[in-house]
Amino acid sequence: MKPHPLNYITLCVSLCALGYAAWLHMNHLSADSLAMNALRQRERELVEKFAPRMEDVYRDMIPHRKPPSVTPTTLEELIEPLVHLMESVGDTGGTTNEVPAEK
Repeated sequence: MKPHPLNYITLCVSLCALGYAAWLHMNHLSADSLAMNALRQRERELVEKFAPRMEDVYRDMIPHRKPPSVTPTTLEELIEPLVHLMESVGDTGGTTNEVPAEK
């Protein structure tokens, strides 16, 4: 059987693909770290976009609130005042499992 050039080309492409896959696997910039970096960047963009709007909302809803000393950098920091506000809505100081008394 005579060797064909197509066999050698196929073998070369297969070895290149295998080497590339091994390089990607060993590379410290894995897909997970790339995805996490992209998510952090997107979170930063969202916080920068919505921080002024949320500050206006907080100023309207919580009149005694002091402006934050640092600007928020994460979504958790951005919505923390809103979470505290929602936790205090309807808080009567008692437990939440009490059955209301009938009149």
